[in-house]
Amino acid sequence: AQIESTGRRIKVPEVGWNSVRKPQNMTWDKTLFRSIDDGAYFYFSHSYHVVPDDDDIAIGHARFGKIHYCAAVQKNLLYACQFHPERSGSEGLKIYKNFRDIIVGKLNEK
Repeated sequence: AQIESTGRRIKVPEVGWNSVRKPQNMTWDKTLFRSIDDGAYFYFSHSYHVVPDDDDIAIGHARFGKIHYCAAVQKNLLYACQFHPERSGSEGLKIYKNFRDIIVGKLNEK
């Protein structure tokens, strides 16, 4: 278990469904989350989270207990998700489709 600053214990690792929200003032039009609703649920199974040096690369956030953390990043052609798209049902399939579309589009630009 992990202890929050409030003294409340939360179970670690986080295993299960959690919603992913977009950062303020961001659209998901040109990201892995294109055509996915803000607050959509994805399957998580982890005991750590990433804290990017550059907040601008964060394209999705989640909350576990009172911990608000980066759930997805995108910079140039680097993409990473804290959740498991392959276990996230139709929303996870959209992530893979968007990834394919972004990569094919990028490769066709050259």
